[in-house]
Amino acid sequence: MPRTTRRKSKPFLIICGLALTLCVAVLHVRPSTFLVSLDHKIYDTLLRATHSRRTTGRPVVVDIDEASLRQFGQWPWPRYRIGFLLEKIRALGASSVGVDIIFPEPDRTSLGFLRDEIFRDLGIDLESRMPSAKWVDNDKALATVLAHGPFVTGYQFEFANAAGSGEACQLHPLNAAFLLKSTSDAGREVLTATGVVCNVTPLSRAATNSGFLNVAPDSDGIFRRVPLIIRYQDSFYPSLALATAMHVLGTAQVVLEAPAGRVEAIRLREKTIPLDVEGQLLVHYRGGRSTFEYFSAADILNDRLPRGRLKEKIVLLGTSAAGLRETRATPLDPLEPGPEIHATVVDNLLMGDFISRPPAGRVLELSLVLGLGFASTLLLTRGHASLATLLLIAGVAALLGGPIWMLRTRGVLVSPLLPLLSIGGTYFILTALNYWEAEREVRRRTQKLTLTQDALIRGMASLAETRDSATGEHIQRTRHYMKALAERLRDHPRFRSVLDDDTIDLLFRLAPLHDVGKIGVRDHVLLKRGALTVEEFEEMKKHTVIGSDAMLQAGRTLPDDSFLRLAYELALTHQEKWDGTGYPRGRKGEEIPLAGRLMAVADVYDALISRRTYKEPLSHERAVEIMKQGRGSHFDPDILDAFVEIQEEFRSIARRFAEEEGQSYGPVPGTGGGSSH
Repeated sequence: MPRTTRRKSKPFLIICGLALTLCVAVLHVRPSTFLVSLDHKIYDTLLRATHSRRTTGRPVVVDIDEASLRQFGQWPWPRYRIGFLLEKIRALGASSVGVDIIFPEPDRTSLGFLRDEIFRDLGIDLESRMPSAKWVDNDKALATVLAHGPFVTGYQFEFANAAGSGEACQLHPLNAAFLLKSTSDAGREVLTATGVVCNVTPLSRAATNSGFLNVAPDSDGIFRRVPLIIRYQDSFYPSLALATAMHVLGTAQVVLEAPAGRVEAIRLREKTIPLDVEGQLLVHYRGGRSTFEYFSAADILNDRLPRGRLKEKIVLLGTSAAGLRETRATPLDPLEPGPEIHATVVDNLLMGDFISRPPAGRVLELSLVLGLGFASTLLLTRGHASLATLLLIAGVAALLGGPIWMLRTRGVLVSPLLPLLSIGGTYFILTALNYWEAEREVRRRTQKLTLTQDALIRGMASLAETRDSATGEHIQRTRHYMKALAERLRDHPRFRSVLDDDTIDLLFRLAPLHDVGKIGVRDHVLLKRGALTVEEFEEMKKHTVIGSDAMLQAGRTLPDDSFLRLAYELALTHQEKWDGTGYPRGRKGEEIPLAGRLMAVADVYDALISRRTYKEPLSHERAVEIMKQGRGSHFDPDILDAFVEIQEEFRSIARRFAEEEGQSYGPVPGTGGGSSH
């Protein structure tokens, strides 16, 4: 590419590269919904590539599973049975039990409730037959168990209900100290609830610890994060997992780190738990379902577990029964039971192997977007395509391997999405623009070469015109005949593989050179009025060789140049005949190049209808009749047939040039025959 062109194009390419890089940077600050969804999928892939099934071994799941429901009946169970289950879990040595179940209404299976219902509906008084007061009210029976065990009950915050709902609930707010510069707006971005659905009053009052059960999926329905704290009525409340972990660790207080008003982390003893802007934790999933040990509720109720089997275990009580719809889609499992998600969070809190996306990571992502985009732009606009390709390969490898290493070894999430988009988009778009510009330059050079060729053709043809003005008019008409004939034959089975658009255009431009050899014929022969002698005709024949030799000499340094090769064939063979009686070499049939066979038809037709120093013009009809007689002898039969089919187009071309030259066109009486020299 010439330097002047590169100077003009470089600023444009630089602007395009920088603009694309800055657009990606803007998307980093304000991502679209599609990019957020794609970023989630990349995170899932990174998690699948780095997760480990290693756990602390302490969290387990007690599952009210299908087998339990088959043996003990459909859900919900009477709450005295839940009390039995919790007592047995405590007796097996559990150090803490998180109950992933809410009991928001009184138990309608309580004997006291049934007694009152039967008396109201049937008038039967069962008071005298009732057992001790302990078993009359199932809720009180369960409350008695909750009050004397290591149990953490659950409740559900609401975000759409009117403020003040759930005022009768007895919750356990988080005892939190703040580590912040200003207390004016501490926790301003944490999820804030407007209402709560909790256990019935006896259960709420009996529980010594509680935590919310809220979990919410991302926009694609996958549960990747859970809130650890939620704000409600100017207090902060812990999740079930956080409350359970605090109970196990024997701590009643946490420290909320909010250096700029936003809670960024929770200090739980010596551990610092990273949170996102809404107080949520990215769950470090260990695997799919059954990563943690499961125990069927039926086995515990039937005393099938040995004493101490749950010693020092942290139990999450819930259900995986399909009909209860307590499964969630996670990055590692499309159907993971809810209790196992809580168990995973508890394990995260105990082990301390958190996943975080700190502000420094976001800054790193933005730096990679800008750095890789600018580097690609610089290399590609300076013509270092190979270095840019190496940068692309190395950058992609680093952006794929680096985040995996960071997540596996540091627990830090660095998304490669936008850096990949920056380097890949810049590379491919600027490469495409470079290619487009190079193609434009090639087209410009080709056009310039074509103009040069046309100028050369016109120059050489003008030499023939200086010798004989009739020859000059003849070569202009024959080029149009040639084009019309070639276009007609383009779809013919014999010629379709040869006569493409480029070849037809080349034939049209080169046709004027077929008679260029006449510049070497002496004037008294070329301009003679009347018939030529045998010796003069032999000299006239030499114009084919003179013209072809000129093309041959010009093309010695370019032996494969189709332009000069075709010009050579036109000059040498346009006087050859199909039956081999033509000159200069007596070729016949398809030994004659197609260019020569086409020109033979155009040349003879024009000679017949044109006035010459030695003849008067024939009418179009008479010329066509004479040419028909030469089918298979003078002319290629298929080419002659095509001429006959488009003869009116030949007539129109001849008439148009006659009018341009100020001559009349039409039947002119003549001698009844004629031929070109």
